[in-house]
Amino acid sequence: MASRKKTRTLSRAEKAQVAAAARDITRELETIRQSADEATGPDSGTSTLRFTSEGMLARAVAALKAGPDSLRAHMRPQFYPWRVGIAVLAATYVQEVVTTLSVTSALTVAAGSAATAWAALALLRTAKARASKRADLAAAWVRDEPGHARVIAWAAVVWAVALHLLQPETAAEFARPSILFLLGFLAASARFWQVHRPERTAPAARSMPAGPPPPGEHPIARKWRTLVASGGGPLNSSKLSSVVAEEFGIQAVLELVPGKQDIDGARAALPKIATALGISAANLMIEPVAPTKDEPNPDPAKCEFRAVTASAIADGVALEGRRYERDGADGLVRIGPYADGDGEARLRLYTKDSMWGGYIVGVTGSGKSGMLDNLALAAWQSAHTVVFYIDGAKDGGSSPLIFERADWALGNQPDQWQHMADALLTLIRVRGAENRRRLKTSGFTPTPARPGVVVILDESHKIVTRNTAAKWGYITREGRASGVSVFMASQIFGLESFGGDDAVRSSVCAGNTVALQVGRNQAGMMDFPLNPAKLPKVAGIGLIDDGREAVFRAAHADGEDMAARMDAALVNAAALDPLAVGALDAGCDSAYSRRHEIAEQADAEVDAMLEALEAGISPTARTPRTSTGADAPAADSIAPPVIDPSVLSHVPDLSILKNAPAAPKWSGVHAEILDYLAEGPEQRKEIEAHAIQATGTARATVSRAIEVLRTHEEIAPVPGRRGLWQRTA
Repeated sequence: MASRKKTRTLSRAEKAQVAAAARDITRELETIRQSADEATGPDSGTSTLRFTSEGMLARAVAALKAGPDSLRAHMRPQFYPWRVGIAVLAATYVQEVVTTLSVTSALTVAAGSAATAWAALALLRTAKARASKRADLAAAWVRDEPGHARVIAWAAVVWAVALHLLQPETAAEFARPSILFLLGFLAASARFWQVHRPERTAPAARSMPAGPPPPGEHPIARKWRTLVASGGGPLNSSKLSSVVAEEFGIQAVLELVPGKQDIDGARAALPKIATALGISAANLMIEPVAPTKDEPNPDPAKCEFRAVTASAIADGVALEGRRYERDGADGLVRIGPYADGDGEARLRLYTKDSMWGGYIVGVTGSGKSGMLDNLALAAWQSAHTVVFYIDGAKDGGSSPLIFERADWALGNQPDQWQHMADALLTLIRVRGAENRRRLKTSGFTPTPARPGVVVILDESHKIVTRNTAAKWGYITREGRASGVSVFMASQIFGLESFGGDDAVRSSVCAGNTVALQVGRNQAGMMDFPLNPAKLPKVAGIGLIDDGREAVFRAAHADGEDMAARMDAALVNAAALDPLAVGALDAGCDSAYSRRHEIAEQADAEVDAMLEALEAGISPTARTPRTSTGADAPAADSIAPPVIDPSVLSHVPDLSILKNAPAAPKWSGVHAEILDYLAEGPEQRKEIEAHAIQATGTARATVSRAIEVLRTHEEIAPVPGRRGLWQRTA
């Protein structure tokens, strides 16, 4: 018989020890569980729900309710017209049943439906409706779009009356018009859907702990690695390398992901990069790597990145040193330093065989006048440039420093503006003849004996109009090789500042384009990497089209300092050569030589007017000295100037001009028309067709050329032969 194993009974003290150990183990397990919950968060998958029979119905109802982040709540505005349309269908069906049983007339149904619609609109206008969770969208729509809400209400009224007149007896008879009504109702609700578009919500990216920073990593590079180049950043997987700390910030190489990122996309992401780095987007620059002799084709996936943390232009820039400098064959005008401290913005005034103009745009107070003063000072410091100046707005008050010192300065004298334009046209053609016959060159190189002429048009939109655009367009286009350039300044970049002629804008902006602070509607017209409309409202801060993306600030000097600098530069300033003086006088009836006399006469008229007004006497009527330029030629129809040799007889050694023909020498489309008619009379349509095919010009240009030739009595219609034209000589 097997012996039974005896069990030992624990004493009371031993039981107490076992119970205490069990409690300790339970507490440790609970502590471990809580720590795990804190580490993994609520998404760990651990559920604390316990099944109980109490409240099952309430929990089921609660589960059917849409939470604030549910798809049903997100798409609620898109389903709202469906709900309203179905509610209208149900209400009209119930109404139809009631009115059929009570034998109600159609007029009564119409009146009742209209009253119901009016009452519904009135109810939705109340504050209680706007506070309701069910009617809030309809109430807001009635408040914001009352006209559209009335259209929807009247559509429901028309449907109710139409249903009563149809009197459907079966479900199929009711369903067909109901579907048509619902489709029409939804079509009428398109305006509601246009306003209430579903918002795109991206899933929240779970932040991953950043790895340890590399030794000596710059704080900006660390922010780039953790915020910009991270999984949810604007330039995922990009990299900043070769980071160098400079006086005004950092400079680095931005390595983009080949095949997935480019410099345009990086620039477009600058606003987001700015928020990640905590630096204004205007102080972040991304530029392509410049080719070098060792690497003529740099990798497009690598860019130069600059972040300015201490701007070089924050406290203003004092005008110092010479403003004109030479760089090989180039003559440059120093404007002011860039914000990143890397170099200085400069205008190009001369290059090899060419002289350039430009356009400066900016709102009032943006610093245009200061930049023009800087330009004039540099021109005089060059010792081989003469300055002409026209103030189109303030009669010389826009820049008094230039107005008092320019070689030829005009205020509010539109008739004299035309004289200057005519004089410049003649100068360009005379210097072209000099280049061809004497100098055997096709370009212009300035010297003190043969200086260039820079023409400054302040508030150019008053000067270059539709009536004068053809002349100024020719000057800006052809003056480059004859030592004549035009700098314009105005407040807008639209065609109205260029006389409505895009050719004028293209010619002027081919040299230099400077954008100071501009209006929002002007920024999109200019091709700058940064938006000029977002520049700080500080005078002199702007952008220039020299390939740099950085902002610059123009150097500035107060009035007395700038006047002293200009006077010192004028001591050695150049004067026009005799040939240029004679050409100018030939083109403007000697208005250039009489410019000081004309200016004194204009000043005397103003003084007389002021004295008369002070004495309480109304100034006597006089012939106005303004002109609208209505007689100016149209574009592409400028004939060569007729130069009277007797006007230039006082100029020494002008054999070319002394033998100049009295009649103009035609070229281009004018010459083609004359050559074609040399063979005999032709119909006008045949003349136009031949000129268009031979020269490639537009029909309107050919038509204007025919009228110009007719005005100069070169061609005329054949008498008695309709449409037939012939040469007169």
